[in-house]
Amino acid sequence: MKFKLSKLCFAILAGPLITNNALAEQGSKESAEPVETIVVTASRIERPLSQIPNTITVIDESELQQQLSLQHDISTVLGNLIPSFSPSRQKMTSAGESLRGRKPLYLIDGVPQSNPLRSGGRDGHTIDPFFLERVEVLHGANAIHGLGAAGGIINLITKKPTGGLEQQLRFDTTVQSDKLSEGSVGVNYSLSNRWDNADVLAGVSWRTSGMSYDADGKLIGVDNTQGDTMDAIPLMVF
Repeated sequence: MKFKLSKLCFAILAGPLITNNALAEQGSKESAEPVETIVVTASRIERPLSQIPNTITVIDESELQQQLSLQHDISTVLGNLIPSFSPSRQKMTSAGESLRGRKPLYLIDGVPQSNPLRSGGRDGHTIDPFFLERVEVLHGANAIHGLGAAGGIINLITKKPTGGLEQQLRFDTTVQSDKLSEGSVGVNYSLSNRWDNADVLAGVSWRTSGMSYDADGKLIGVDNTQGDTMDAIPLMVF
């Protein structure tokens, strides 16, 4: 009786082990097999991905830095790289700028910068582009955030802290061909480090801008109602 009981116990304990080993072998075989990707579209004609609603366009760090070397304005970068984004006004507010003909919702790391009850119209200037790692643009109207994203979502992703001590200093300037004194000067500094379980990323940005002139040497009008980036000295702390 004792022999039969011990034999029965051994069979009960060994059963789950054999089953787990069999499942592990089966799972390894399935993971080794290539997975076929099937893409289903509902469009009748072929279109580029940038013009299909609810597609995502990512502006990586290299493209972002290349554009910022010419113009320090995030809406100008979007106008150059996103076909469905309207030309930038290069003003403090985003009035008149649209994504697919409608007003987009600006986010910073997934946090909305305004809402229908408090829309200041300056969503594109709430953070200096120097602190951005990439920009994610979600085309097409959606209500994933429950706010007014009729034209889509523009998600500004900030830089992540590095594993060791890292400091960045950037200096840029632009000049006016008619009046050199009306150019702009910008200085950006950031500090990143990691201590045990603490991540630190801090930075400061200072910029001074003069007046702008057109190709004929005439002064461009200032938007006194909604704010302007000309004749301004913005300071941002991140």
